[in-house]
Amino acid sequence: MVNSLPEERIFKVSELTQLLKLTLESQFASIQVLGEASGVVLASSGHLYFTLKDSAGAMKVVMFRGNLLKSTLGKLENGQQIIVRGVLSVYPARG
Repeated sequence: MVNSLPEERIFKVSELTQLLKLTLESQFASIQVLGEASGVVLASSGHLYFTLKDSAGAMKVVMFRGNLLKSTLGKLENGQQIIVRGVLSVYPARG
């Protein structure tokens, strides 16, 4: 019997995460998102990590030290409503 279904490409995890990174960074090179900060952590590296969420979704956010030093954000606290601006991306090593 001949299989009439078209062959689907099978991606390696690293290929797919790299493709996601390139697609997100080209389509969302500068984006603003409104949400509530949660799980705010200022790491010893100086990077700020938190989750930005609303009632129906959540996304992880990293603000790198250099950007944090230049920002006017002040002290970010859990529950604070903020607008973040940046590049939407994915870190391929962690998906």
